[in-house]
Amino acid sequence: MKSKIFLLFGVLMMIFLVGGVLACKCIMPGTPSEEFGKYDYIFSGKVTSIGYPIDAVGEEAYSLDIVFNVSSVWKGSLGDETHIKTAKDTVSCGYPFNEGEEYLVYASGNESKKSANGCSRTKLLSEAQEDLAYLNNQTCIIAGEIYYPGTEKCCDGLKSIFGSENADGSCSCTEPGNNCGGSPICAPCGNGICESQYGEDKCNCAEDCNQTATCAKEGEMYSKVYSEYPKTCCEGLTEWDSGFDSRIVVNGTCEETGLLKGAPVGTCIKCGDGICGLDENVCNCAADCDNTLKPKLGLFERIINWFKNLFS
Repeated sequence: MKSKIFLLFGVLMMIFLVGGVLACKCIMPGTPSEEFGKYDYIFSGKVTSIGYPIDAVGEEAYSLDIVFNVSSVWKGSLGDETHIKTAKDTVSCGYPFNEGEEYLVYASGNESKKSANGCSRTKLLSEAQEDLAYLNNQTCIIAGEIYYPGTEKCCDGLKSIFGSENADGSCSCTEPGNNCGGSPICAPCGNGICESQYGEDKCNCAEDCNQTATCAKEGEMYSKVYSEYPKTCCEGLTEWDSGFDSRIVVNGTCEETGLLKGAPVGTCIKCGDGICGLDENVCNCAADCDNTLKPKLGLFERIINWFKNLFS
């Protein structure tokens, strides 16, 4: 009887610890005004269906396809119906949408591929009073829209840009007062990403387009899906797909847990320098983290060994 009690306790501890190991890691969102310029689409709507993307492979195979009947749009261009992708569970940073519920959604992407996650201000519409108060009082120009100088201002997080880069790489009409044709455009210039869909180029937004791409440093996260993260790791670092890696280290060796993960977010590690550094282990960097070193066991590893000894 006593051994069964210990066994039950051990199982519960394992579930608790595994949940902590695999928990979603993200940056908490700011205020509505701070977040407005970070997303390509902000809208409200009712979820009409939830399903897995058809013929999905790779990262998308672990995503849900959320179909919305759109009711209001504050940013971006959307029809009466739109599709949003999100990771299949909250552990993978997905947002827990429910069919039939109405939501305020902050999404990134483009017309053919839009995604939302649990790290944004996305929430039930009934709980979005603060967001709606800000959004419904907008008297500013959103990203990608032109305006006539002196009539309006760009929304928070956006900047007025003018002119463009010529085919030969030279610049023209980069100042509103130079008698060139056309009108200024509001764009998220200054966010570290050169976004041509908003008219940005090296001439009108040098801070984003006339430099090397923003990269993630050691221990920081990157994502090729979520725009709030850098898309790559800095030079000399290795991209570890931590969002899809469910392996754990047990007594100095790498073992599969069999648990499913599906967050399109990774971590940058400095694998290959001979030092088992930040976020490195024998699973993601065996070259640096030699399992023959037999490091001191943590609580999780000790529980695993206890189970092994119990049934041996």
